[in-house]
Amino acid sequence: VDKLDSYDRWKDCTFDEPMEIRRTTDNYIEQLDNVLGLPTKFIFIDPYLDPTRESGGYNGFIKLLLAIRERQPDQAPENIPIEIHRKARWKDNGVWITPTKEDWQNKFSQWNGPLQDARLKVKVFIWNYIHRRLLLTKHIGIILGNGFDEDKNDREPDTWSRLKRRNLEYYNSFYKENSSSKRLKL
Repeated sequence: VDKLDSYDRWKDCTFDEPMEIRRTTDNYIEQLDNVLGLPTKFIFIDPYLDPTRESGGYNGFIKLLLAIRERQPDQAPENIPIEIHRKARWKDNGVWITPTKEDWQNKFSQWNGPLQDARLKVKVFIWNYIHRRLLLTKHIGIILGNGFDEDKNDREPDTWSRLKRRNLEYYNSFYKENSSSKRLKL
């Protein structure tokens, strides 16, 4: 695990040399295969991640979460904590939409059954504002150009870049559950 920084798939993936990724959940899982098998915390940061928004292309994201369990079938749920961080509001036709806490719970509740069946626990954090799209673990951080949404027409690839260690540590501390950041809303 400590040698993950030198893992061949990510060896050439730096800020100077981004990696193009086809925007499908199956491809995300393929690219992250070894990372998903690590017993570590997974922090998915995407300001638009919404399981109920069909136009957003996140319908397959649950499959990515379940792939973590498939690669770690014997791990206890507490050994593979998963967090999702997204922003609290967005514009729709020029109007700001700001769901309530109950609205957010309803949106993410559609994943309750599959997550419970897989013995996975996911915490969702709603921020007043975030812009970056990241995947953070203890071992590796990835900047995702478009997050984990899918492009069903496969028109344009996404670009992923590996975070340098100091940036990974910064983001891991910024997005801690007990962060002192004033931007955390729910």
